[in-house]
Amino acid sequence: MQRPMKTFKLRGLHWGMALWLAGGLAGCMKGNVREGSTEAGDLRGELAQLEKRIAERKVLLAGGASAVQAMGGTSASAPPAAAMSATDLALAKRCDGVCQVGREICTFSRRICQLAADLGDAAATKSCQRAEKDCADASSTCSSCN
Repeated sequence: MQRPMKTFKLRGLHWGMALWLAGGLAGCMKGNVREGSTEAGDLRGELAQLEKRIAERKVLLAGGASAVQAMGGTSASAPPAAAMSATDLALAKRCDGVCQVGREICTFSRRICQLAADLGDAAATKSCQRAEKDCADASSTCSSCN
């Protein structure tokens, strides 16, 4: 008579190896990047570019209708032009542009916060906090656009 085979019988060294591997994977998933590494430099460069893009978009929002219309804001959800007055049509186009800029700022903000989590330092964390505030401000500007 044959004995049934027992599977997943981990003892001693096997448990130690399993725990070591699990700890190593958890460390990799945390995503902290060593200071001074090439990867950290790449992440900081991307973070700086994203901060610059947010600053450019904030200028568009501050520039008012002319700056946003220059970027070509149009609406797929706006009523047909024939049903709107010229003023309403201009306002709808402006608001679409304002909201598009707001969405872009929030997209950049989310990426900055991902990078900040990977970098894990105070400067990157402050950058994330600024970007989140910029996103909230841009979303508010979009919401208040009528």
